[in-house]
Amino acid sequence: MRRFATIFLLAFLPPTVVMTLFALRSTGPSVADGGHPVISTATGGLPPRGVTEARGVGILVYEGGRLLTEIRGGEANFQGRERGVIQDARIVAWPEPGMHAQQPAMVEVTADEAEVDREGHQAVARGNVRVTTSDGDRLIADELKITLGRAYVDAAGEKKVDRSQREIETAGPVTLERGESRIRGIGFHGNLGLRKFRFDKDVEGSFFGPRGVFLAEGPAEETAGPPEDLEFRAGGPVVFEPRESTPEISRSRLSMGGGVWIRRIDAKTERPATLTCRDLLIDLTRPTPPAGSHPPGTAAKTEFERFTATGDVDIRDAEFSTTADAVTTDFRPDGSLSSLIKGPTKKIVLRGGAGLPLAGGRKPPETAGGGEPVEITAVDDIRIERAATAADGTPGNLTFALSRWVWVRQGAAELTADRLDLTVAQTKAPGATAASYAPRTLHAAGNVALRQEGRSARAETLVWNAEAGEITLADPAGAEVEDGATRLRARTIVFNDAAGTLHALDAVRLQGEGGGFAPASLLSTSDTASPGSGAWTMTCHALTAALKDGEITEARAEGDVSVVTDDSATEADLIVLAGTRVHLTGAPVRITSGQDLAAADDVVIDTDRGTACLRAVREIRIRIKGGIEGMVGLPSGPATETERPLLLTCRGPVYVDQTRGTFSGRDGVTLRAVDGQGRLSRLDAERLSLRLDPATRQLSSALATGRVLLRSGDLRAAGDRLTYDVATRTAHFTGRGHPIFAQGAQTMRCEELVIADGGQTIKFLARRSKGSISFPDRTPSDARPEDLMKDPFHGTDSPRKDKR
Repeated sequence: MRRFATIFLLAFLPPTVVMTLFALRSTGPSVADGGHPVISTATGGLPPRGVTEARGVGILVYEGGRLLTEIRGGEANFQGRERGVIQDARIVAWPEPGMHAQQPAMVEVTADEAEVDREGHQAVARGNVRVTTSDGDRLIADELKITLGRAYVDAAGEKKVDRSQREIETAGPVTLERGESRIRGIGFHGNLGLRKFRFDKDVEGSFFGPRGVFLAEGPAEETAGPPEDLEFRAGGPVVFEPRESTPEISRSRLSMGGGVWIRRIDAKTERPATLTCRDLLIDLTRPTPPAGSHPPGTAAKTEFERFTATGDVDIRDAEFSTTADAVTTDFRPDGSLSSLIKGPTKKIVLRGGAGLPLAGGRKPPETAGGGEPVEITAVDDIRIERAATAADGTPGNLTFALSRWVWVRQGAAELTADRLDLTVAQTKAPGATAASYAPRTLHAAGNVALRQEGRSARAETLVWNAEAGEITLADPAGAEVEDGATRLRARTIVFNDAAGTLHALDAVRLQGEGGGFAPASLLSTSDTASPGSGAWTMTCHALTAALKDGEITEARAEGDVSVVTDDSATEADLIVLAGTRVHLTGAPVRITSGQDLAAADDVVIDTDRGTACLRAVREIRIRIKGGIEGMVGLPSGPATETERPLLLTCRGPVYVDQTRGTFSGRDGVTLRAVDGQGRLSRLDAERLSLRLDPATRQLSSALATGRVLLRSGDLRAAGDRLTYDVATRTAHFTGRGHPIFAQGAQTMRCEELVIADGGQTIKFLARRSKGSISFPDRTPSDARPEDLMKDPFHGTDSPRKDKR
């Protein structure tokens, strides 16, 4: 008959009442009726004296009427009354309440054998050791030392046992399982409830359940998706300890040292992300399981609350990489995250997205995977905030906040500032499994400087908005953009990459070298004034321009516009540039070149053809060689004489062709000139055309039509048409109303008048009838051009006819 024993004894803590019930295998007293175990009571030891072996052993430890520990097993070997070895051991303990936060209701230890040391309040479990808590945690080891209390002497000299010091430890390999998470290492020290422990060295493991990330920059969809794998390795130690908790949430802290490596596998895309650092501190949370739930493997999912990596931190994934001395990430209950990146060597790299269009009107270079990587660093700590995922599943945006000596680089473009805020959003193409990052807004302030190949900019603030496609530079002292030979300065400069436009407002100043933006001199015909050559400066209140590859193709400048070139200056209320055409309007537009001047309300210039049209001309003053005085008999001098000014006004348009050297006007043209002796010459006509040598500004010919009236000194001539050849110094008057020639009081009318040899020869031609000469008593008047053919000198309605 199988014999058994049950033992109640004072094993660990006096004054616990101990009773031992056991069955002798081969020794000990028996009873006559047989088949029943012999029961003996003992106090102060494990088995009764003389008992060395037993089967079906049970040890129950009470204190104050509360069961603390139960040790059961199969066969037992005793070494005196202080030690015993129990085979197929099973130790069940009920941790002290309040000793550690959120203690499990029960802990069970099983092993092939357990060596019990009553005096030391310890047990050593060996062979297939398993520690299982009612929360589902499990520890596996080859050997485990279990301390069920520590003896001490109180102030009164009494021996007592501190039951709060229930611990387990081993120097060998250990595996700790919590749900689907596992930690393996060499050397283990912890409390019996596995609420606090330490792995000594060579630690590795995996977490399955935390949906956290290393940085707030991680994809937001991961916090809302399924759990993901996190593998880690650490040189050790790795310490896990409880923190202040609530009845609903259990909080703990996991710290790793000795060099840490972690790899995270995205649950949806299976893309890896890695973290390496010297030390790592993770604050974890886990919902408290319902009371009495004990099935292994049913532990609640663990979540990250705070993540702190220190010492040579390096974080990398397909979209981001970060290097720093320290990184701290806080995970908030609403799903939002916040990261703080510290250290003088910190840097963030964004990859794979559209990148930052720092070019400002010029498309940045791209790589095969999208925009070039964006590198970010700063002297002060970098803060990254990620908003929670919206109710419709839209991922929250990332916001980067940097201060003091901020530096951003993308390809050849560099941006520096005192402060910078960057917002990045996640986008996912249809059918794609992974989201990509796309910067959305950027705000830089304080000594902002942008440098890239062929372009630089400076401002107090820079604001970029991806949705609007705009980059705005602002500075009360004037923001500046320099692009090769062009420099733009204004209080506000706005580049719109999407529309390909440029807006500059308030105190605009644009400088360039060539490019044909500024109107070339209308009045200079020298080779150096060809369109598109020389330096120019334009100032205005507002400028709007169209850009192509960073170059201005169309522009509109308004508000006190001034354009100064190497040889001209222009003032207007509005200038519109479209291709090679420049349209100027004002009250009036004034264009000066040296001593030359053009004033008109409306001017259109074709810089490619070198032509211009002036309407509502107020005044045109131009210096040429060979003045109009030669047309009426005054010596005009040789062709090499000094340039003399011409003053032109008219009601109609004036056309200038610099290439051909032509200058023509119509509708009430008045041309005035002063010769070398100070004598005034004046020509009035309905239409006037002058031809100049573009190289020398030498007048070569002139043509006036419609009520032509020429006055020079006391000489006067009138007709319907006047042609003048400077080379032969010949003026030719014709007209249906008979040309008229007068000098002083003498007047002569004829059908055709020729003044040749600079006034030395005057021919009066009468092809149909004989001419006549009269000597009027009155001097010429300033009659209007439309009255000239009536009688320009006397104002009569019919020409005077003298009888022969």
